[in-house]
Amino acid sequence: MTLFFHILRRFAIICISLLTGVICLVSFFLESPIDPADYDIKPSLAFTGPLEVNSILSNAEQILEGYLYGPESLTYHLPTQTIFTGTRDGSVMQIFIGNKQPKIIHIFRYHNIDSSLCNATVASVQICGRPLGMRISPFDSNLLVIIDAYLGVFEYQIKEGVIKHLLKTGALIKDSNEPPIRYLNDFDFTHDGKLVISEPSFAFDDYNFHYIVLERSPKGRVLLFDHTTSSLQIRINHLVIPNGIQMDASRKCVFVAEMGLYRIIKHCMDRHKIGEYDILIEGLPGFPDNIRLLPSSGLLAIPIPMPRLIGEETFLSSKWLRDFIAKIMSITHPVDALPEKEYGLVILIESDSGTIVESWHDPTSKTIASITQVLEIDNDTFYFGNDGLFYIGRLVMNVIQPE
Repeated sequence: MTLFFHILRRFAIICISLLTGVICLVSFFLESPIDPADYDIKPSLAFTGPLEVNSILSNAEQILEGYLYGPESLTYHLPTQTIFTGTRDGSVMQIFIGNKQPKIIHIFRYHNIDSSLCNATVASVQICGRPLGMRISPFDSNLLVIIDAYLGVFEYQIKEGVIKHLLKTGALIKDSNEPPIRYLNDFDFTHDGKLVISEPSFAFDDYNFHYIVLERSPKGRVLLFDHTTSSLQIRINHLVIPNGIQMDASRKCVFVAEMGLYRIIKHCMDRHKIGEYDILIEGLPGFPDNIRLLPSSGLLAIPIPMPRLIGEETFLSSKWLRDFIAKIMSITHPVDALPEKEYGLVILIESDSGTIVESWHDPTSKTIASITQVLEIDNDTFYFGNDGLFYIGRLVMNVIQPE
């Protein structure tokens, strides 16, 4: 028995020595793809009071399961009773919801590339694109505007089926030496028809989002685009992964989901100077995504597709560890390498004060998980987007039984 433990001890020492050697080799000889930054985040809000765990989202249903992949953003077109959404293979889908059974009635892309080549791989998304934020214009109900993570900004005339490329990635910022745009995400319309657009990072694209998360550098921007003059300006610079965009009722103030710092900020173009903003709420329990105002209540719906990991504040505070992980990832090239805890969560807050009013949960994530956006239709029916699942969530509130 003594000999056995002696051999086991020697084996453990050898393994530890080899592991230490690998760590040293990776640390000193492999170039890192990121430049990790110091950053400070507030501790997560506790799941008490209006954030107390419930099972409201467990009453939802999965619609069109298996017919789409990653319907990240959703927008409703009232004249046709259809929802538009974009999927990971570069498609834009029009879904009729006038009946109880939703139906995909039209699929289009904004290019002529053979659809068989568009399969959501890293090679295909560079040419086929990845539709993200999309909205029907509040000034023209026939106009759908789409943000593509790789290709830029498009508009689609719904009746005519005409597509126009408004802004290409690589475009330069007006009167600036700032880096050109690279990765656009979400947007909304201002009172005078301009577009306020989020850019999570000018250093990495959507496929390398894991590097953006690990780096946590202030390389994100909020841009103002005037499509009538093709003018592109920076409204807010040096943000950490800005994502969801939502204008207030006046369309003069914009709410921004600053994903990397777990908070929502507010910038008013008629009150704040360029680069200035107020913090509406911070300490969110996960990454905020495509924030939207609910038409019936005026509350700001904050979807949380990825909750914080336990001990994340300590784990991610180490620049060396984040740098080491990025080096390993640069060798293995994983698509979804960062650990994720699946959970269904939407937080509703007052848009003027940031006060949390209520929250909807699916703690099991069996019905709804990884929510990226909430779309409200007819006051009591809600649709939920996601970035990497094969369905759209739907919840009819008036049929929920009290807990």
